[in-house]
Amino acid sequence: MSSTVSISELQDQAPQGVKRAEQNGSVAVCRHGRTVAFVVSRERMEAILETLEIMADESAMRSIRDYESGRIKPKAFEPDEPGFMPPAGWRGRG
Repeated sequence: MSSTVSISELQDQAPQGVKRAEQNGSVAVCRHGRTVAFVVSRERMEAILETLEIMADESAMRSIRDYESGRIKPKAFEPDEPGFMPPAGWRGRG
């Protein structure tokens, strides 16, 4: 099953279509050669929702534009600063 399927192919092979979406992020569903829908993996949908939340946050978007234009530089957080959240698997210095 490719990343584009017809509605009838999806009806006949729904489990494979969902698995393909999980593996590739999405599968386009076509009717008469025209894309009419998508099957989207949970991971891809969560990323889309997170992106939309960031785009709706005026302060976050302003910071991103300022960084991209070179007006600001990213600030490094130190482990002893309040609010520091170490990434998963972080072992500290040394």
